[in-house]
Amino acid sequence: MKIGCLLLLCGVSYYIFISVTGLAIPCPFHALTGLKCPGCGVTTMFMALVEGNICKALRANIVLFASSPVIIYLVLHSAYRYVRFGYNGESKADSIIVAALIIIFILWGILRNFLSV
Repeated sequence: MKIGCLLLLCGVSYYIFISVTGLAIPCPFHALTGLKCPGCGVTTMFMALVEGNICKALRANIVLFASSPVIIYLVLHSAYRYVRFGYNGESKADSIIVAALIIIFILWGILRNFLSV
C-alpha cells in the first residue's frame, strides 16, 4: 500500500512538473538510436488519459494502451496473492501472459519503426 501511494505521488508530481515546465524525461533508446522503443509515448499517453483525450492516448502508444488492462490485472493479481497467501511468485498462466506481452512489445517495437507509427 505504501509503495502504491508513493508511486501515485510520484506520478502526480511528474504530471504537474510536465504541465508547468513542458519538460519530460526523454527516451534513452530513442536518443541513442533515433528509433522508437516499445514504450515510446508512455508519458504522452498518460498525460492524454489524465486530460480525458482517449484518441491522443491511443495514438501515443496503441499497444500499451490496449494491453494496460492485462498489465493492471497482473499487478493486482500478484499483489492479491502476496497479501492473501504470502506468495509472490507467478502462476504458470501469469508467466505465459507475461511472455506473450514481452513478445508483443518486441514485435511492436520493430513494427512501429517500419510503419513510422
